[in-house]
Amino acid sequence: MKRALFFIHACVFARRVSHCSPVQVLSSSATTDERKEHRALATTATTTTHNNDNDNTKSSTSGILLINRRGIAGHSNNNRQQQQNQQNNSQNQMETYVGGNRARVIPSHQLTLAQTTNPLLYRKLIRKLMPGVPLSKPGERQTVALEDFMKEFQVLHVNRGAAGGMSSSSPSSSATARGGRGGDERDLLVMSKGAKLVGARKRTARFFSPTFDGSSNSTSVEGGNSDGRGGGGGGGGGGEGGDRQHHSKSMWQKYRFYAFMLGCALSFYAYRESVKETENLEKQNYTTEKEYEIENWSGTKKVVVDTFTQPETTEALEAIVRHASLRGKKIRPVGAALSPNGVAFEKEGMVSLALLDKVLHVDEEKKQVTVQPGARVSDVTEALRKYNLTLQNYASIREQQIGGFTQVGAHGTGAKIPPVDATVVRMKLITPSRGVIELGVKEGEEDKKVIDPTFEAAKVGLGSLGVASEITLQCVDAYQLKEDTFTTTPERIEKNHETWIRSYKHVRYMWIPHTDCVVVVGSNPIDSKKKKSLPGFGTVLSYLTTPNERKQNKYRTKPMIDLLKKLDKESAKKAEQENVGFGELRDLLLRIDPLNVDHVKKVNAAEAEFWKRSHGTRVDWSDQILGFDCGGQQHVLEVAFPCGTLEEKGENLVSSANAGVSHPSSLRKDLLFMRDLRKMIAENNIPAHAPIEQRWTSGSSSIMSPSHGEKDSLHSWVGIIMYLPTQVEAEREEITARFTEYGEQMRDALGDEYLLKTHWAKIELEKNMVRRSKQVERLKTAYGKENFRAFRDLRRKFDPKGVLMNELIEGLFESK
Repeated sequence: MKRALFFIHACVFARRVSHCSPVQVLSSSATTDERKEHRALATTATTTTHNNDNDNTKSSTSGILLINRRGIAGHSNNNRQQQQNQQNNSQNQMETYVGGNRARVIPSHQLTLAQTTNPLLYRKLIRKLMPGVPLSKPGERQTVALEDFMKEFQVLHVNRGAAGGMSSSSPSSSATARGGRGGDERDLLVMSKGAKLVGARKRTARFFSPTFDGSSNSTSVEGGNSDGRGGGGGGGGGGEGGDRQHHSKSMWQKYRFYAFMLGCALSFYAYRESVKETENLEKQNYTTEKEYEIENWSGTKKVVVDTFTQPETTEALEAIVRHASLRGKKIRPVGAALSPNGVAFEKEGMVSLALLDKVLHVDEEKKQVTVQPGARVSDVTEALRKYNLTLQNYASIREQQIGGFTQVGAHGTGAKIPPVDATVVRMKLITPSRGVIELGVKEGEEDKKVIDPTFEAAKVGLGSLGVASEITLQCVDAYQLKEDTFTTTPERIEKNHETWIRSYKHVRYMWIPHTDCVVVVGSNPIDSKKKKSLPGFGTVLSYLTTPNERKQNKYRTKPMIDLLKKLDKESAKKAEQENVGFGELRDLLLRIDPLNVDHVKKVNAAEAEFWKRSHGTRVDWSDQILGFDCGGQQHVLEVAFPCGTLEEKGENLVSSANAGVSHPSSLRKDLLFMRDLRKMIAENNIPAHAPIEQRWTSGSSSIMSPSHGEKDSLHSWVGIIMYLPTQVEAEREEITARFTEYGEQMRDALGDEYLLKTHWAKIELEKNMVRRSKQVERLKTAYGKENFRAFRDLRRKFDPKGVLMNELIEGLFESK
């Protein structure tokens, strides 16, 4: 761009083409005296090479280009041929060629002006012409091989003799030909950038640059006439040496008035549109708060928003997005603010979808529900219950809003169940540049398997393609689940894994770091066709003898209470009296020393004992079973990676280089990953809190889903965690720094081998620019460069001003 600006500036300044001094050519075989004489004249010579089409003569590229602060002199090996051509021509001709195209010529006074008024500009101009060529010190002559110049630039061939037909090799020809601009014809800088300017640069240069008239390619100059015009007495001065070349006006000079009027009209139109949108926005139902503070659920992200807007209707949401687009103000959509990484946070502006929480329509026949983006998962579930329908899968938290629930690619667990974005069948998207667009399967075309790339990108759009105003989800018949909870060892997991992921519809493992305990939670639907029988004697006896909930909790948490008594008797006494639950007890224990590895090992061992006392079975509706308590405030990092298909039992199963041993061929990548992760934690002495949760889903067609793949593909999700049991800011920052290091160690050790993709609600933008570049490259590799580029291009198309972006989205998708 700088190169183009230099060229345009020079072209605009040079309105008339000046006469140049005669060509000074030196043969490559010249004597030493001739070379000395030539160097003496080089300071006043013009940049000259020759290309006489009439004589079929071509300039040589093997000469030397001499550059000093006064001018540029061209050297050629065919000096004798040039002299003969100039003597035979009755008229001196000026012909300008650049690869066969018309060239633009900068008159001598432009170079002189740059040299005298701004030497830095002069040297920068030369540097732009020949990048990579070392510049001499001020006042010194600089020599550059012409063939080096030819590598990067087309050479401009100028053949224009002095008046009177004097030989260019004559010393007097240089002295007597000065004129044209009052003797300031010492230098003629010829810049040919036409061959290098392409696209907009080339058009811009042509638009602003004056062009030669029809006679510019070959202009005759009278010489040797009896009236003495242009003779040795300086006849070239003042334009008397022959016909001067005339420029026609540039396009800018011709049409600048119309361009000015057009610019005014466009500015007025933009102003009127802005006023209209402002008036329309004022009519809508919405509230706005300035300097509004918002914090995510885990307390790890907080932002004070300049403008926080809450629309009450879809029309108001559309008006807000249009208004933000016209003014170029950021307005990031936010739901329940549950995401650990604050993916929806943006300081300049945010729009809350919390009030757009209606369940719009339930189609019993198609088993589909259409909702607004602010509807909570729990509310949608209750609305579906009376139709005997439910969602296909649930994440751990049911307070998520449907907009964020789908846009970040949330998931539950089940080897044959896709993530929630795969259940989206239709959606309305409010985009900044295209307005409201409808995406997805149209009604009546459900059987047609037509893939819409835009829809596949928008299902996990991260709120950066547009704001979802309506979402239609595919549901299933409501069902109850029987859940089994038990503990086992890593060895038994490896032995029974293939059976469990097939036999349980929903299954998850909770690995307890620094122990040999793994908690298995698996559930299957109850067969509704079985005839319900009256409870037998055994069932009644079990019910009568089962301790109540308070006694059960006291029994299960006893190992944790005992440990707390050893470390903090006062807190243990209070916790025992209040019969606090498992999650609160864990926080009390970790608060004592959350980053001490030995202490964390003791806490994890007590937690393992808690789970060993929690074996059992329960039955409830699927939404009640699949949701679970995640514990207190925490840092969490979850990654997904492919691990074959359920039909495979030997393919895509590899040996781990990190483990240093060959693994059984029957072991999948999901368990190989857990082996390597547990080994990394032990070797690096990481204070890893419990649990490390592992879940599974099938593939999703959404191109930005972490489990993107074929429908029958299998993907494992693994989440590491560190709790924030204290409210002391310094301690929280220390835990945050250690968890960041923990995540980096996992990604560096295992990221490339397993093609890890971080959950979009849990990914953090690297602050270090080197690590950020590597982070982006890993994302491109994991998602596929074509998919990554397609999503980025679509984002630019729907939101060219970036009003829906924040630092995280910009850093991941717009990094250079």
